Amino acid sequence: MGRNDKTISYLAKTKKKTEASVYNLIDGEYILLGTVPLDPQNPAADLNQFGDTIKSDDFGFALDAYSAETLDGKNINITYKERTLSHTVQKKGKSGEYTFQLGFGG
Repeated sequence: MGRNDKTISYLAKTKKKTEASVYNLIDGEYILLGTVPLDPQNPAADLNQFGDTIKSDDFGFALDAYSAETLDGKNINITYKERTLSHTVQKKGKSGEYTFQLGFGG
C-alpha cells in the first residue's frame, strides 16, 4: 500500500456521518432508541424501524455539532406510523449539539 492509499484509507475511516440520535419519552424520561443516518441533501428518518421499542408518540432528537452544521436551515422530515412531521434545523450561531422534540400524538 502506497502513502496515498494509506491516506485515503484513513480518511474513509474518519469521515463524519450526518445522523440523529433518537429518543422516546418513556415514564417521563427520554430513552435512547438508536441513531438514524440523514442524507444531507434530503434529510428524512422513518421511526417505524424501532418497532416495539417505541412506548409513546413523543420523541427527542439530538444532532452532533457536525450534523447540526451540515443540516442548518434544512428541513428534516420524520415519519412515525402514517404521519410525517417536519423540523427545520436552526442553529442561529450556536455551537455544539442541537436538540429538538416532536410529538406525533393527537
